Amino acid sequence: MMKAMSMGAGNAYSFSASLSHGHKPKKTSISYQGIFNEHCYQLKERENEHVVNVEIETAQSVDQESAPTFWVSLLFKSKLDGAPRDERPIDLVVVLDQSGSMDSKVENKTKMELAKIGIEKLYKILRPNDRLGLCRFNNDANVVFDIQQVEDIAPTTFQTAIDSVVVDGGTTLSAGFACGLSMFDEWTKGQSVEDPLADIREKRIIFLTDMEGMGGDTLSQLLKKGVGKNIFTSVVGLGLDFNSSLTESIIKVPGANYFTTRDEKDLEEILVKDFFYNFFPASHGNTLTFSSEDFELVNTYGTPLDPESEKMELDWLPKHHRQYPKDFKDRAMTFLLSLRRSSMKVPMIAFSEIMDFIAPREVEVSRLETIFPSAMPDDNNIEGGLILLKLKPKRKEITQGTAGLGLRWRHLDGSEGKLSHSVTLNTNTTAIIGDNSTNIDKGYALTRYVETVHSMLDNSEKNKANALLVKEWFEEQASKYPKDEKFDTRRKDFQKVLEIK
Repeated sequence: MMKAMSMGAGNAYSFSASLSHGHKPKKTSISYQGIFNEHCYQLKERENEHVVNVEIETAQSVDQESAPTFWVSLLFKSKLDGAPRDERPIDLVVVLDQSGSMDSKVENKTKMELAKIGIEKLYKILRPNDRLGLCRFNNDANVVFDIQQVEDIAPTTFQTAIDSVVVDGGTTLSAGFACGLSMFDEWTKGQSVEDPLADIREKRIIFLTDMEGMGGDTLSQLLKKGVGKNIFTSVVGLGLDFNSSLTESIIKVPGANYFTTRDEKDLEEILVKDFFYNFFPASHGNTLTFSSEDFELVNTYGTPLDPESEKMELDWLPKHHRQYPKDFKDRAMTFLLSLRRSSMKVPMIAFSEIMDFIAPREVEVSRLETIFPSAMPDDNNIEGGLILLKLKPKRKEITQGTAGLGLRWRHLDGSEGKLSHSVTLNTNTTAIIGDNSTNIDKGYALTRYVETVHSMLDNSEKNKANALLVKEWFEEQASKYPKDEKFDTRRKDFQKVLEIK
């Protein structure tokens, strides 16, 4: 479900495309999250209650010379996964890049031809009570047609408007975004009849652009202007020129996500096939926390900031108490009963300090501004949404223990949601990672793949011997997932990376 993880939607299309065209990819074009999001994972049980939850698996890797390393996989899921589009209507403004670079070709079409095909297909799947507007931009921006009910847009009028956009000029993304926002403002001012669906209606700007010349900070500032008006943004990067280093900036903005596309099939999947899952959020303000007296969080993989966890320690507060493990809650209860018996009054600030002293510190593993649902076929395979945690015992003699995981999120109506999970790890009973074909084994294989590719892009000659060993191991692991066609891409890309001079 986290294809748009934001966990905004990321992928590794530009990495594969660079290799297929004989170019050495940038290291930033392949991330753990991007690779994780291209693969499918098997849900053991569909989520029927919460808009956000996680399915947990555990494993261990053993080094005889050191304490065992434990791994925990978290597969995000939602009751909206695989569901048909719900009752929410949507107001869309498509902001189309018409700069000169859009005349360059991607596969056998120009970027502009590809963008127009995508817009035409998008128009055909919108509902009558949805609204659609279009503006174009280069150095400046102009409205092609104003926001209006889809049922009021005649096909011939729509086609004439699309055909009128021609490639010319430079790229000023801020002009395009300002035009998109102003179109929403003008629509709102012109309405004299109250919209009965206003409370649930989504508002979104979709950028179709090759993103040439745009820095992450600038883009982030632009996108945030819409958030205050509940107008969210999706960026669809066309072709090899997409700057994948913008990923982190985009997905830190609430409601925003990004995609890259190389051909018509990719674009149709983004705009049409997965329309509901890409442009209708499930929740906002999602945080995942970790706490344990027995284990230290070493790394996280699959988050916007991977592989390093933010590791932001959170002070104990009453609202955090539910996320802590049972043994801590038992100690806290004993302390409270002792206070009551002694009739001693302790100020909250002092009580918080005492709780911090006796509690395992809570670490924020990931903060996902927005979670989107995922398309899911009948076989319960879910695309993207995996996070992998790497844990080490705090002391070498620890062979078993527990860890607490907390989830908090904000519903679309602004109300708060939260869940907690307890994970037990034991060297005698926890499976060895790589021995099976579960989600955690797949995540571990992909983690080693990305690590190795990064090392090769840094220094191909120095790291080639190790890469060859990992490639042989990876081939064996990939063979366990015959239905996951993306492993064919991984194998081919791995070989191309090894051939880089």
